[in-house]
Amino acid sequence: MSAELEAKIEEYYSLAPSRFRVLKSITLAQDIDAATGEMQQTMSLSLARDDGFNGEILHIELFGVRNLKLQQPTWSLITLSNLEILQAPPTSKYDRRYVVLDAEEGIVSCSCHDFYAVVE
Repeated sequence: MSAELEAKIEEYYSLAPSRFRVLKSITLAQDIDAATGEMQQTMSLSLARDDGFNGEILHIELFGVRNLKLQQPTWSLITLSNLEILQAPPTSKYDRRYVVLDAEEGIVSCSCHDFYAVVE
């Protein structure tokens, strides 16, 4: 399982996420997971390049979000300088497999069960 998680993380970093720093949108939704019957939160992030909102956008969907922390900065432009996705320790609660954090700015952090990322 660990190799599968590492491969998915490597695929994320192959998108060069550090090119996309400007937060365009963030959405938090919840619904009942059909497989477990439990409530599940999903967070969607859209990040643009520094040169504006035109051009490529990095879309990230985080599934099974837990321990979400958001810190709005005092300045008006929200940037996520280095959004990292790491493998969670095997002892993490609720079967969270990934840890997501903005290590430089400290704007967002959470754990999640799965994620999907694409550049459009």
